Amino acid sequence: MESVCCMNWASVVIAGIIAVIFGVIALAFPGSILLLAVAALGIFVILMSLVGIAKGLSHEEKTIPGWALVLLGIFGIIIGIAAFLLPGITILVIVIWIAVWALLTGISEIAQAIQLKGEPGSKRAVLAISGILSLILGIFLVLFPGTGAVLLIWVIGIYAVIFGILGIVYGFSLKKSAHVAAEMAERA
Repeated sequence: MESVCCMNWASVVIAGIIAVIFGVIALAFPGSILLLAVAALGIFVILMSLVGIAKGLSHEEKTIPGWALVLLGIFGIIIGIAAFLLPGITILVIVIWIAVWALLTGISEIAQAIQLKGEPGSKRAVLAISGILSLILGIFLVLFPGTGAVLLIWVIGIYAVIFGILGIVYGFSLKKSAHVAAEMAERA
C-alpha cells in the first residue's frame, strides 16, 4: 500500500512542477503561448469538424440532417484554417467574445443586485461588486484587446504557478502522510 501512496504523491508533485513551468513560460512568453493556443484551437476545430463531416456522411446521426453536419464541418474546417492563417484576428475575436461575455455578465449581476432591494446588503454588495468588476474587465478588453490578450495569458500563468506550488505542497504532505501511516501500521 505504501508504494501506491508514494507513487500518488510523486505524480501530484510532478503535476505541480509542470504547472509551475507552464505558468513561468506563460508569464515570460505570453505572445508565444497565445499563438500556441490559437494553433491548438485551430487543430481542435478542424478535427471536430472532420468528425462532424464523417457523421454527416455516414447517416449515423438521426436528430440532425446529414447535409447540415457536412455543412457545419466544412464551415469548421474553414474556421480552423483561418485560425492558422490569421492568428491575430483569431485572438482578437476571442478577446472581444470574452469582453462581450464580461459586459453582459456585469450588466446582469448589477441588475440582479438592484432587484434584491429587500435582501440583506451583503448579497446585493457581492453581486454589485462582481458586476462592476465584470464591466471593468469587459470595457478594458474592448478598449485594449491586445493588452487584454496578454493580460489573460498572465492571469492564466499566475494561476498555473499558484496551482502548481499548491500541488507540490500537497504532494509532499501526501508523502508525509504515507510515511506516518506506514509507521503506524508497523507499530500495530
